[in-house]
Amino acid sequence: IAGLEQTVADNEANDARDISLILGLANLYYQVGELETAATWYKDILRTHPNDPPALENLGQAQLEMGDYAGARTSWEAAANVEALEMNYLRLADLIARHFPEDRSEIRSILEVGIANLGQTPGLLVALGNWYESKGMLDEAISHYEVARTLSPKDEGIVDTLARLRAERAKAK
Repeated sequence: IAGLEQTVADNEANDARDISLILGLANLYYQVGELETAATWYKDILRTHPNDPPALENLGQAQLEMGDYAGARTSWEAAANVEALEMNYLRLADLIARHFPEDRSEIRSILEVGIANLGQTPGLLVALGNWYESKGMLDEAISHYEVARTLSPKDEGIVDTLARLRAERAKAK
């Protein structure tokens, strides 16, 4: 870490900013559990490159682990807006479900944006199916799970959940 910090400092002194080295340094601090220092370095990258996806994603993870849920949400929303990755939408939806219960209605739109940007993926469809199930909307949940099963027919979790949802729907009728 000390050697990489020195290299980063030398580069900065010579106007040769290398954000890949800074990201590596931040990741090292993260790996050894120095989350606040890692977050400081991620923010340093974002000072000059505000739309850097790895810095935004990693900052969000560090913030989550430090208990800064609002900060993690902001970082992951920015990451999802910059780079459409399934992981960004799923992490954001999970964060809101766990730590912002008053905003759970936003999960649907986040996942739908993910599907619009990435197409239908089993992960996004399952997450949206879970959201519909949590709202008691079994037909919609089943519909999303059916598409997920078509895309990933060997996923036993999807098959089992689909069977459970169908049984719940039949019992409710």
